[in-house]
Amino acid sequence: MADSKGARRVAQVALGTMLLFGVAATAGAWAIWADLPPPLSPEQSLLSSPWPAAPWVRIYVAGVPYTTELATHPRIVAQADEHAGVHTYEVWQSVRGPHAHLFIDQLHAEAHVGGGPTRLWVEFRGEEAERILEVLETIEDYPCKDRYRLWPGPNSNGFAQWVLDEADIEHRLPRSSFGAGFGCR
Repeated sequence: MADSKGARRVAQVALGTMLLFGVAATAGAWAIWADLPPPLSPEQSLLSSPWPAAPWVRIYVAGVPYTTELATHPRIVAQADEHAGVHTYEVWQSVRGPHAHLFIDQLHAEAHVGGGPTRLWVEFRGEEAERILEVLETIEDYPCKDRYRLWPGPNSNGFAQWVLDEADIEHRLPRSSFGAGFGCR
């Protein structure tokens, strides 16, 4: 009889522990998701609305496959002037880009990467956009273009944060941008 009570107590403690960790994990995931803007609306989309007056730079984030947006992949999209095309800049795991892991114009600006909808994180115009565009003009100087690690970096998030830092823009990527704090110098 005592063994039955002991086993029941162990089961109750185990269930309570699992519930506690489940609630904590759910709260942590909610904190990350709550940081993300809603999916692109037609008014935000470059596909269905007029493009902003150049120069402009946008940073989009999209969920990474198998993470349901607990981790995001950023893409920098820019247009220098009305006569220039729109270009995308991002870092991928594979080494096929024109600068090793660094890809230019790999995917459409608003393409999904397989883990959730694309979201517009931030848009820069005017002087801030011009500073970012100056960094993008010399993107082959990115010091981590020959290295990639999911954790702690360098990765796509570290690249996007590096561009912002080089342009002296005090803006941080979402909490789901794991590796954004990896200093690549």
